[in-house]
Amino acid sequence: MAHSYLLRSLTIAVLAIAACTPAPAARPVARASHGPDPLAATASTAPGTSPLPARKLRRPPGELVTLAGSVALDGVFLASSGHGSLVSEHGAGIVANNGGGVISDNGAGVVALAGSGRLVAGAAGNVISNNAGNILAEDDGNVVAGPLGAAAFGLLEAAPAPATGELSPVAGMRLTVRNLLTGLSLDLGVDPDGKPVQAVYSNAHGRFEVYLPTDVAGNVRVDVTLPEGSDPRLALELLTPGKPANAATVDEDTSLVSRLIRVTFTGKYTDLLSSVLIDHKSAEEITTQVLHRESTGGATGQLIQLVVKELTDHGAGKTWTPAMTARVAARVTELMLAKLDLAKLVKRPPLTGQVVPALVDELRRARRKAAEAMAREPGYFKLRPPYSEAHVSIEKPSDVTEFFVDQYFTHFDAHQATIPAAVLLEAGYTAEEAEAYNTDLGQCNDAISEAFTLLLLSDDDVRQGLESSLEAG
Repeated sequence: MAHSYLLRSLTIAVLAIAACTPAPAARPVARASHGPDPLAATASTAPGTSPLPARKLRRPPGELVTLAGSVALDGVFLASSGHGSLVSEHGAGIVANNGGGVISDNGAGVVALAGSGRLVAGAAGNVISNNAGNILAEDDGNVVAGPLGAAAFGLLEAAPAPATGELSPVAGMRLTVRNLLTGLSLDLGVDPDGKPVQAVYSNAHGRFEVYLPTDVAGNVRVDVTLPEGSDPRLALELLTPGKPANAATVDEDTSLVSRLIRVTFTGKYTDLLSSVLIDHKSAEEITTQVLHRESTGGATGQLIQLVVKELTDHGAGKTWTPAMTARVAARVTELMLAKLDLAKLVKRPPLTGQVVPALVDELRRARRKAAEAMAREPGYFKLRPPYSEAHVSIEKPSDVTEFFVDQYFTHFDAHQATIPAAVLLEAGYTAEEAEAYNTDLGQCNDAISEAFTLLLLSDDDVRQGLESSLEAG
């Protein structure tokens, strides 16, 4: 009981310090809205190698862990944004466009690509195409092309075409796996010549299978990006055990949950570090602010003194800048994500269930409600004050859930991750649904906060990582 009280008191203390920073004004939805991310998806490869088509990846000898899964994105947005086209293997009815170059099927099993200088043809009615001269195909003797023979970037068309907000498998997405403890990309297998590979493309069905070392401790992060260039809205990430029990689904819902946890706590620890190292607030000042917000008991002052002493002892002798505190906070958050036991993250009674699946369900429900509104009225959110007044760009349904995360989760009160009822009502929620939504998200936040605090108190890797990051600046 004493340990539980101490842990909760420190959780409140640490998070309330961050909550003392005023929430920023509304800003456009974008993955880069928090400024440069020092630990953003990197998609690095081994020296001298390039990403390998999934079908060419080989399993090295020895004991390894298989990580298999699939990649899916909003098909309508992807096709309309100029990044990808609808692709089909049905032999008829192929319609895609690439901002002026039209790809079409003339009914005779021929696909022509306009505007890229390349021509791709299918045989016997197996019609495949995409907007960059790289085609989508199974490696079955029909059509194989693209970089290094890869199934290239595109959507496998389902009949009928994807509806607004529907998540569709994507081929040719670039995938890497990051070891969160070391911050380095992991080997995923070997190429046909036996050379290590650190990046692969998703296959023609949007699936992947890679082979990880058995000595990776804790969780890893799967990073999925466009094959060339970058678009933050089409970048995905997934926090998953390094020894997974289930297939890894990397889509807009699961990715946003991983990002929510990472960005939220990076923001909070950035605020904490800034309060101590830049603003030079004393333990007494911070204690007064915390107690003004929440009565946390007599242990609060002592706990805050310990936190402030740790930061000042190891961060002394430097002129700290916001970029430096953000970098340290991001690294410490990454270490805690590596050691977080996802299966043991559960909500408190009377609510039940695991935290991460609950967050995925809640954000998926919100995205589907947004999709329904946009299907009825494409410009729906441009006309609704909570969104129009915030000057956010809602181009696809998951932009609504991105807005929730960016606007209301990075900076929030010590106890509540709360989305205003008006925002949820305009997104299609009833008043009762909005209240339940916030209750569930608040419970999930509390569970993660306590787990992070316990790691900060007791995990050697996390403590040493914090100390070395503070000393390095």
